[in-house]
Parts: sequence; C-alpha cells; structure tokens
Amino acid sequence: MKIAHTILLAIIIIAVPATFAAPPTAPAPNHIFLFASPATQESLTDMDAKARLASIEQINATAVADRSACSLTHSVEITNALGIYETSSENSFILEADLGKKRSEYLAALTGLYSRQEFVLLFFEIANGADRLWIIKTQRSLEETTAALRKWKLTPVTVRPGKNQTEVWFVDPGDKREADLKNFTSEVQGNASHDAGIAELLGNPDRAAAVNAWRQHIGAFEQQSGSHLSSKLSSKAWRAMTAVHTCSREMPAH
Repeated sequence: MKIAHTILLAIIIIAVPATFAAPPTAPAPNHIFLFASPATQESLTDMDAKARLASIEQINATAVADRSACSLTHSVEITNALGIYETSSENSFILEADLGKKRSEYLAALTGLYSRQEFVLLFFEIANGADRLWIIKTQRSLEETTAALRKWKLTPVTVRPGKNQTEVWFVDPGDKREADLKNFTSEVQGNASHDAGIAELLGNPDRAAAVNAWRQHIGAFEQQSGSHLSSKLSSKAWRAMTAVHTCSREMPAH
C-alpha cells in the first residue's frame, strides 16, 4: 500500500506518518476497520485504479481477506475502495470486523504479506480514542469528489465509489483536520459522521523490510496462538480464489 509515499488510508487505508505511537491495549472483541491494497504498481491514474477494482488481482485479494478474517471471526464485511493520493490512486479495499487488537494485527500482517504491501492501516473504534474516522457521503461524482479532496489536501484518503453516492473515509490521527473536513463536506454538499478510536499504521516504507516484518509478526502470533493461517497464503487454492464471500458480506452504505 503506497501510504508512505504521501501520508494516510483512509485506508481505507491513508500523509499519515509511517509510524504511530504505540496504541493503548484495546478491549476484545473490538470493532475494527482494516484498509489495504493489493496494488504494487506505483502512480496509477484514477481511471486505471478504478478499472482494477474488477481485476483478478483485486478479486483474489478480497477473497483471501475474507478467508483470513472468517477464520478469526464470523462478523466480517468487505467492500472495494480506492486509495486516493495527491497525484495518483490505487485499487484498495476496506474490511470491517469484530476482533481484538492482537488478532486484528495478525490479520493485517497476513494481508500485508499476501499482497507484499508496505503498509496496512487499522482503525479501532474506542470511545475515548484520540483519533477519528470520518465518513462523508456525497452525491457528487467520483471525479468531483477526488478533485475537492485534493484541493483541501485531504490525501491520502480512501474513497468508496457507488452508483448513487460517493463515500469518503478519512482517518484523522490526533483529530487535527476537522476544519478542513467540514469545509470539504460543505463544498461537496455531503453528510459527515465521525467515530473516535485509535489508528495504527503497520508496516515499513521499504517493501522488503515490510515483508520481513509481516513474517516475523505472523510467526510470533502463531507460535503463541497455535493458528496456522500463514501456511495457506502460498497454496494454489488461495492463489486461485475468486469467490469473495464465505462468512463475510458486502459492506452496506454507511
């Protein structure tokens, strides 16, 4: 996920600094959002990124995310999204689940390793959290929405295109961008809501170092938990998956 080149996601997820302060321990189970991307090619145009939402790469990545998450909980929703940056975009997805902190980080590591990503973003919904997850809904087109986001320098950010509306998902570490987010919402005649929580950006700006870190995190978790999901990541069955939903469902509009 190309977050390190500008930050978020968002990403949904979005520039967010490459590391966050160590978050306090979250209660379990915990409502979490995971923002990730299977894209490894840099500097896609907005149109190219949108087209890739229908690619085998995208379908397979979300199918594997489904299998991984559904092995940990049966409360899972997934949806396609776009990671919008200052001058480029990438195909992405948002996963919502009820998981504790350690299992969420394990899921993030599995997702990062499978798609060889630099970063995966988690957002834990916690009432007294210092960070915010904004969801802004507008009937403006994707093109108009992304232009306004770039105007207000609200990138990187995660955008979920729909038939009748566009959803903007913005993770705001430290609750510092409220004024800009309200101005953006007004410009696109949108409706905004936000939840308190804790954002955690996992990974490394060097892809090879990130992959090594994903493997180390997975190994440590599996040694303690007895889980062995990582053994399936390189299997032919998982590499060929195209059925996105087992226990998961398509995330409804927020």
